[in-house]
Amino acid sequence: MPWSNGHKLMFKAFTRLTITAYLLGFSCLLQAQTTEPQFIDEAPVNYIYAAVLGTGFYDLNGRQIAVVRMPFSTGKYDLSEDTHWRVIYPVAVGYENIGEDNDFEKWIPSEILSVTAVPGVEFFYAPDETWLVKPFLQLGLGRDFTQDKTTSLLIAGSRILGDMYKSELWDITLGSSLQWAGEHMQHTDQYSSFAMFEAGMDFKRHLPVKVFNRRLNMSFFGVWQHFFLQRNNSDPLAKVVDVDNLLKLGFSLGLNKPKKVLGFKVDTVSVGLSFGKNSYALTFGTGFPF
Repeated sequence: MPWSNGHKLMFKAFTRLTITAYLLGFSCLLQAQTTEPQFIDEAPVNYIYAAVLGTGFYDLNGRQIAVVRMPFSTGKYDLSEDTHWRVIYPVAVGYENIGEDNDFEKWIPSEILSVTAVPGVEFFYAPDETWLVKPFLQLGLGRDFTQDKTTSLLIAGSRILGDMYKSELWDITLGSSLQWAGEHMQHTDQYSSFAMFEAGMDFKRHLPVKVFNRRLNMSFFGVWQHFFLQRNNSDPLAKVVDVDNLLKLGFSLGLNKPKKVLGFKVDTVSVGLSFGKNSYALTFGTGFPF
């Protein structure tokens, strides 16, 4: 399918943004090599659950964490023919898991670590039939039960989706996001923040099978997550996330039209495996995470 001049210009702009983010993240990575980062066991990590981690089981440098994230939202409202918006109010519960490395019980939640609610607004802008830009802004609170403290959370960024190819049998989608998340522990001067860049591709195959009178599809996707600009005023040499890069490989099954389940519209379910240096995760979600 030939690209129009508009598509080419949008792709060039997207490529420049991607390269800029890569270079910025790479420069931060080089600067970080001058010190030996250490993991902060007591660092507040509420907003990490809300902004980065979806539902799943995580082992981050030996720290086992289970996250349940509920991405509640309203329907879309029209601003113009090609611009829409909606209210989002995700709620996340994080559990610290305690057990031996070879003990299955380490994945059984034994202590609530944090609960966060970060409502906000998300916009949808479609400059043409190929691209969809989704900037968002969220402001909320997190309760850290390990320290019995409350934090204020701010998340801002944008996601981009591009339909690279569409046919009766195959869809190929490009996704990217750039976001910043920060928190301030109330009644203290403690704060921390980080930025994250994501890029990924999704390959969807439409199947000649119907479920609930809807055509079934399956897809395979890969997503690279890069963490940079990590700041923590309590220990400037330590990283907030303590992970530079994560690679996620996922598989999903979906329907061409949503199906209501317990009052919620669901059209795709997915499972993914993320891994990086001394870290891995088994995640569950609703498809390509953009």
